[in-house]
Amino acid sequence: MNLRGGGATCNQAPSSVLAESNVIKRHPEPKAKDLIKKQVDSSVASLLQNDVLGASGFLGLCAQNDKAAQGDSSGIRPQNDIKKDVILSQRRRIHLKPNWIFHSVQNDRKKSKHAAFTMAEVLITLGIIGIVAAMTLPGVIEGYQKAETINRLKKAYSVMAQAIELSEVHNESVKYWNFNQSSVSFFNQYLKQYFAKINETRYGKISDEIKYTRPNGSIEDTFTPFYSNALVISTVDGMTFYLSEAMISSATSFQSILVDINGYKNPNRFGRDLFVFSILPDYGLVPYGYKGSCDEGNAYDTFDREYLKSAWRYGCSKQAGQTNGAFCSALIMTDGWEIRDDYPW
Repeated sequence: MNLRGGGATCNQAPSSVLAESNVIKRHPEPKAKDLIKKQVDSSVASLLQNDVLGASGFLGLCAQNDKAAQGDSSGIRPQNDIKKDVILSQRRRIHLKPNWIFHSVQNDRKKSKHAAFTMAEVLITLGIIGIVAAMTLPGVIEGYQKAETINRLKKAYSVMAQAIELSEVHNESVKYWNFNQSSVSFFNQYLKQYFAKINETRYGKISDEIKYTRPNGSIEDTFTPFYSNALVISTVDGMTFYLSEAMISSATSFQSILVDINGYKNPNRFGRDLFVFSILPDYGLVPYGYKGSCDEGNAYDTFDREYLKSAWRYGCSKQAGQTNGAFCSALIMTDGWEIRDDYPW
């Protein structure tokens, strides 16, 4: 240190020392920057090629680059090791692409487009179903109605037969009963107490509302119960029984009873929901007309179905005139409690 002019000054360091210090300060910085740039570029390229989820490796790489920027080059790892870390990080995480949501929605639209029916296809399908239903449904409904009719008719027959059997316990055998009286008197004496009735009236009181028709659709108003102010009995089974007040003149004593198997409900037609039976001393409960149990000369002794269909006045057919179908109960029983195709349904 030299003292000049009374002041103190520091001697400058030799030029070689300055040069050396400059080297130490300048040269590591460019090298570190170049290395950082290469590593960053390499990492970014790797991330773009592999996936966005390799960013975890990129974050680790940035931490190392920060150390390098501070002059610590010892923490910088080779590029191959960095790539391995990126790959491993991708394997540990769920693989999601940047446009995953877009592709998912687009794929769903494509699937739904192929899986759904067009309006034309739906209309064609409904049209075919409608045609098939129109062809088959009437037959199904008719079959159900016929089966229901048979079941109800069997029940009505059973109710009447049981009433007769119960009455025989208290009134001896049916062959000893008094048949020389009206059906109303006969019913009140022998059967009334064995019917679970809920209402009792006369046909004259309901004739304006309840009309019965023949199989051909014409009104039946000449049959005895309908002009004799018949007794009408409704039971808990939903059935209605008609008993004539008129005296029957016949070579064979018998009593007749009509039964509407579904009460006052439609169709109120002979052979559909109205059927006729008779009670004979020697045979008990029989279908109307059997063994002379009718008030006309066309009674039958054998169950000939052709005769039961074609007999005048009571035949079970849709013939014109006064053929009312009173023999339909006999035709069904002759066919084994079945309604066949030629039945006047």
